[in-house]
Amino acid sequence: MNSQVGPVELWCGGDTEHPLFLRLGREHGISRYAQYGENLGDRMHRALIHATEGGDRAVIVGADCPGLVAQSFRDAARFLCCGRDAVLGPAYDGGYALLGVRSPAPSLFDGIPWSSDVVAELTRNAMRKLGWCWAEIGPFHDIDRTEDLIHVSQELLPGTDKRGSDLG
Repeated sequence: MNSQVGPVELWCGGDTEHPLFLRLGREHGISRYAQYGENLGDRMHRALIHATEGGDRAVIVGADCPGLVAQSFRDAARFLCCGRDAVLGPAYDGGYALLGVRSPAPSLFDGIPWSSDVVAELTRNAMRKLGWCWAEIGPFHDIDRTEDLIHVSQELLPGTDKRGSDLG
């Protein structure tokens, strides 16, 4: 897939052979990998290690943030290419939807109470302790609960056309 900022990898929490994931691989050249690790921080750190093996920068995002658009990725890549150590895309709920790094550091993920409202702030504290210079983009809405669906664009919801009218 030509993301215009680098290769795209899909780190799956479930079956990497799911028909949708296979189709993404075939149609867009997206590499698929199985997530592993004891918690979300371990899984993200391992994905970043893999993505930066060749000295490249990497950006990770969750699949639950429909507000991330192509410009979000271009902005993150631009900051990482211009000397920033990291890019953080905080979520309105206190977590984050995007994290980009020039080089992964395990301390970014240590002691974080995942799915809490202090995730982004503790990540900022970890970056301060590392002496990193970072940029922030966003904030973004992520979709964790049913009531969060209000933040999903009508054109992404099944049963609606791009104008939001009911097709059913």
